[in-house]
Amino acid sequence: MTYIEFHRPQPAHHDIRNVFLTRQGLPLTSSWLCSMIERLKKRTGIKRLHMHLFRHTALTLMIERGIPEFMVKPIAGHAHSRP
Repeated sequence: MTYIEFHRPQPAHHDIRNVFLTRQGLPLTSSWLCSMIERLKKRTGIKRLHMHLFRHTALTLMIERGIPEFMVKPIAGHAHSRP
């Protein structure tokens, strides 16, 4: 709740319901996020920095912190397990 209450920009339009917004109050898109990661990669010199790494790290942390695997799978895109 801290992000929403204190740090989230005001939505640019009254009909925007997205949680994460750009500084201009527009919805955060995957292409915007990818370009931000590319800029961060160039600025820091970290060679192995990409969207999939962030996704993998977030899912790994969820599992390490005890969130059941059945709850993580739909987020990971692996909702349909094979028998």
